Amino acid sequence: MEIQKKYSPIIIGKKGSKILSLQSAFDVRIKFIEDANDPETEILEIRGTASSCSKAKKELLRLIAENDDIVTETCTLPSVHHSALIGSGGRTLRALLDKTEHGKDISVKFPKDKQSDGVVLMGHSKGVAEVKQALLNMLNTLPKVLILLGSGEIHH
Repeated sequence: MEIQKKYSPIIIGKKGSKILSLQSAFDVRIKFIEDANDPETEILEIRGTASSCSKAKKELLRLIAENDDIVTETCTLPSVHHSALIGSGGRTLRALLDKTEHGKDISVKFPKDKQSDGVVLMGHSKGVAEVKQALLNMLNTLPKVLILLGSGEIHH
């Protein structure tokens, strides 16, 4: 079965929970295989009895259809504020996601590179827009940071 890569996180779930429950519920093994011909797609290999594979495939197609409006958007948030937006142990970010109507279904990835400002949001389009706005609102409540450059210029 061929799928677009953007659906892989939905099928896998947090810490593999969704794919493990699918495999258990339908008594199948699901394996992701890179599609050498198309970098945007993956092949799902489903192993089990014909009946189990058919039921699992039907459920996978339902999951994909249910999540058809998944978008990935990069939000520019100054890297100096990333730790404040995330909070200790991720508490601030989790609280923000819990407060928004669709936030629980949104994936927020802060860059590993401490110099990068791009934060990647992924999920349903409505939820991504909602979380992006909440992050920008939170950013506006943080104290402004002044950075002195070697030239003596002050940037906000």
